[in-house]
This record gives sequence, C-alpha cells and structure tokens, in this order.
Amino acid sequence: MICYHEFLVHHREFDPAREHVLHFFRTYKILSASQVSVLEKRSLRADEQEFWPRIQDAMKENRKVLAEFMAELRAMGVEHLDDLAHMDQGYCTKLLHTITHILDGFFGVDSYFFNLIDDSHWICPGLDERIQSAPHEFWLVGAEATYLQESRGFEKAALLDG
Repeated sequence: MICYHEFLVHHREFDPAREHVLHFFRTYKILSASQVSVLEKRSLRADEQEFWPRIQDAMKENRKVLAEFMAELRAMGVEHLDDLAHMDQGYCTKLLHTITHILDGFFGVDSYFFNLIDDSHWICPGLDERIQSAPHEFWLVGAEATYLQESRGFEKAALLDG
C-alpha cells in the first residue's frame, strides 16, 4: 500500500528538510515503511504562494479521515462518552485508539498532513506566526511511503476473523 503524506519541517534548505522526513521514517517506532520517496516537486517552502492553501487542504484531509472514523464509531453504537465504558474489545476499540492517535499527534498511515515541529496533525497555536515571520525557514515536504500491508485505520477483516 502506498500512502501520500505532507510534512511540515523547520529548515532553510530543501536537502535538510528531505533528510528530516527520511530520518523520521527510519526512526519512527510505531509504523514502518518498506520504502519512502520524498517528492521534491510536491514540496514547498513557506514563502511560496501555494504553501498556506496546501497546509489548509492537508489539515482538511486529516479532519475528513477523523470524521469518517468517528462516523464509523457512531454506526457501531457509540453516541456519548459514557458509551465508551461499555465497548467490547475488538475493532471498535481499535478504531477509538486510532482516533485518539490522530488527536494526540501520533503519525499513522491515515495521516495526510503531519507537523514534525510539534508532532501534531495540525498547526499548533503560535506556529503560524513563526512561519509567517520567517517563511524561508519552513518547508511542506511531500512524501510517498510504501507499507507492507493494507492497514488504513485497522485491518477490519483480520480483527473480525480473529
């Protein structure tokens, strides 16, 4: 499975920005990719006109994934926080776990945009001002990662069969 991701990093030049993303994939313990390609043509420095619209679109993608997971959780009967205490362990709790990872800043295959400065799926308060005051120091780096198995969200079939 190949997934596209966009990473926000703090570097003046593209080469260190690329290396930051590659280092992240080499050292990240929660998920491993068999191959990573940093896409220079899909990467932007913050002083480029398309930078902020791309950041906004990328964060919308993250919110869309989050909304889809939450809708799936609701379809399984989770409507209120009190419902969490009565969930059976299995796919439903794994889905909740994935939702909390997105909210808490853990990178996963479902992460479209990831802010490596703050380990977040969003632009944290104050970071936008830092970027605007020194746009030549920030990059949005596009990358494609190949993962060994289908695992968007969680592997529903394996969990339901097991």
